[in-house]
Amino acid sequence: MIAMARDFMDLDAINADIITADAYLWLLANRHRFDVIFDDVYGVTADDVARPSLFTPQLAAALRRSLLPSGIFAANLVIGQGHRRVQSSFRRFFLSNFPVVRSIKTEDSLNETLVGGTTLRPWQSIRSLASSCLLYTSPSPRDR
Repeated sequence: MIAMARDFMDLDAINADIITADAYLWLLANRHRFDVIFDDVYGVTADDVARPSLFTPQLAAALRRSLLPSGIFAANLVIGQGHRRVQSSFRRFFLSNFPVVRSIKTEDSLNETLVGGTTLRPWQSIRSLASSCLLYTSPSPRDR
């Protein structure tokens, strides 16, 4: 994913700090604070993809500690048949840990992104920025 972001989204131009590690173990030991934390942790199974873990109370505390006061947490979720339990658990996690939660899902998508924070700008205020964003587009319109 990092290589794709470098190749297709000019990742190096924004001077982002990229950390490559076991995400949840790293987060438990982390002492830095971030503007944004994005969780896209999935493992491949024989038939599909699956999350290796749901958020424990210790992991939730580490996540909150790792965000700046105005920081946001976003999590990519695979949706559809076989993924409802994880999706529902993450929704409950977001609603119990963040005062403002938004869902981003495009028509016919196989994914939903949940975003949580203390304050989030309404979609209407950032719509004009969407056209200027360089986004990776999947060859399949259904999985963009």
